[in-house]
Amino acid sequence: MRKTIGPGLAGLLLLGLAACGVDAKDEAAKDVRDLLVAAQSGDTEAFEAGIDREKLKADLRVQVREAAREQGIDIGGPSDATLDRMIGPDAVRAIQPDPAAAPPTATQIAEILDVRDKTRACLRAPGDADGCALTFEKQGERWMLIGVQTSRLELLPGETG
Repeated sequence: MRKTIGPGLAGLLLLGLAACGVDAKDEAAKDVRDLLVAAQSGDTEAFEAGIDREKLKADLRVQVREAAREQGIDIGGPSDATLDRMIGPDAVRAIQPDPAAAPPTATQIAEILDVRDKTRACLRAPGDADGCALTFEKQGERWMLIGVQTSRLELLPGETG
């Protein structure tokens, strides 16, 4: 004997299933906010937990080489030590429009976050519809920072390459 469920129960079941799955954009926005909060507070441990340092270094290496080539310079690539100095809470704080202001909410982040194929997310700078200031990748249960647009980075006081 086959039993059927009524439309009301089916609707509740579907609603329950939908509530179990978190939208990729909302999930990514939460992890992006966690990283921004860690950067703002200078929490190095939480910051490191939200980045993929090796992918960040690879991304930065390519961008620095390309920028040098555009100026007619063949540098062969920056050292790991130089790249490591470019990656840190200070660098992420420096790309925020107002580093002294509180980090945006997850809802505000979601408004400027483009999620591509549920595995990549691009955080656009406010007012920049095309540029990707920060790039994130879904790795397991977390969205990890894997790319930073170097044109948004500035050398911080005391840092000289």
